[in-house]
Amino acid sequence: MKIDLTAPSSPLVGYVVVGSVGFAVDGGIMQALFSLLSWDALAARAISFPAAVTVTWILNRNWTFNRYETKVSHKKYALYLMTMIVGSLVNVLVFAATIHLVPMTQAYPLVALAVGAGVALVLTYSVSTYVIFAQTEREEG
Repeated sequence: MKIDLTAPSSPLVGYVVVGSVGFAVDGGIMQALFSLLSWDALAARAISFPAAVTVTWILNRNWTFNRYETKVSHKKYALYLMTMIVGSLVNVLVFAATIHLVPMTQAYPLVALAVGAGVALVLTYSVSTYVIFAQTEREEG
């Protein structure tokens, strides 16, 4: 079976796939620290988030938005990082609010993580699509 690694037909599809990978990285690290080392869930996010941002930057830059003429630059990475930081603040605020308002999520923090991630997705996709990676399509040929 051959796997096609060309750009997805829609940047939204690619962004959601990459976001899912980022969620798995973030959630996997957070859950491991929470369950195996008894870390506080919020403290564990301080470790899991930077790992997830790095993975999603690489995948979004090289796969989701690779059909667009995007030069690698420190400015673009800095803008992406700032967007992800703002998105993570939104994510963490929603995550923390969910933990505090929905008692069941104290025992199952992945549920609160999913709620926070969904809200942040809307924000970060918009900025990624219309600001960071917004450029003309490459000419084929």
